[in-house]
Amino acid sequence: MSKRQRGANGASDPDGTDAELDERTGSEPADGGPDHVERTLMTIEMLADEPRTVEALAAELGVHRRTVARMLESMTRRGWVEANDANERTLRLTARVLNVSGKVLQQMDLVSIARPYVAELRDLIGETSHLAVASDGWAVHVLEEPSRHPLAVSSSIGSRVPLHATAVGKALAAYLPDALARAIEHGLLPLSDRTITDPKALVKHLEEVRSLGVAIDDGEVTPEMRCIAAPVFDFTGAVVASVGFSGPATRVGRAQLESHAELVRGTAARLSALLGKDEAVRKMSSSMHDDQRAAR
Repeated sequence: MSKRQRGANGASDPDGTDAELDERTGSEPADGGPDHVERTLMTIEMLADEPRTVEALAAELGVHRRTVARMLESMTRRGWVEANDANERTLRLTARVLNVSGKVLQQMDLVSIARPYVAELRDLIGETSHLAVASDGWAVHVLEEPSRHPLAVSSSIGSRVPLHATAVGKALAAYLPDALARAIEHGLLPLSDRTITDPKALVKHLEEVRSLGVAIDDGEVTPEMRCIAAPVFDFTGAVVASVGFSGPATRVGRAQLESHAELVRGTAARLSALLGKDEAVRKMSSSMHDDQRAAR
């Protein structure tokens, strides 16, 4: 008996009803071929969005429910799918997805992944763009794409900058309380007359950073410079880096901050999605819009 003649629960289908159903829907047999692989991947993506019933999946895939049921049986046996506790009629993905994605992410090099996005940000804005990570209460530059302007901001790879005054630093500190606490231990030194040096004032300022989704350094380190950065999330929802740009105030006017901030947010969101944290991006965006509406 062929696999094509087995029912949704693995029972035999001697009259070939399932095969006829596949033919009537115009789909390929559910037991092989690229269409089957594509349907499986689409099912994983749809269940990642929210639990669904067999009927809902079949409708979205454009195939008969028995085709979907057979596929889900295989996915359940392999530990990818289970019944949803809240509603047993719906199915959801299991933690196996996180296990596999975690193994993939462990093989990925953050700097290599981010390089084309940081370069694109540099090209969009025209200013030096960079990626930074938190280390012992500092922000450390791990990647830089220099501006092509003769007069441009530059920093050495591996150089440390303060969390409390720089855009890349504040974008990290807003989401990493341990790093912030360590920075406060180091001392919030005044680097210009705009530097925030009071811990309580800094904490309040970082609430605004989380609300906006970006951090801005408007002359807090050097009066003649402006910088914008945003957090980069990984698949666990943790902030693993910040991405942004720095430029002279003569080229980065205050009138441009909003449009530049949107470009930085977009770059950070795409990097976060690439690291597997679409949900974190959605939450950050939703929070930002909620706060903006409340402010009105």
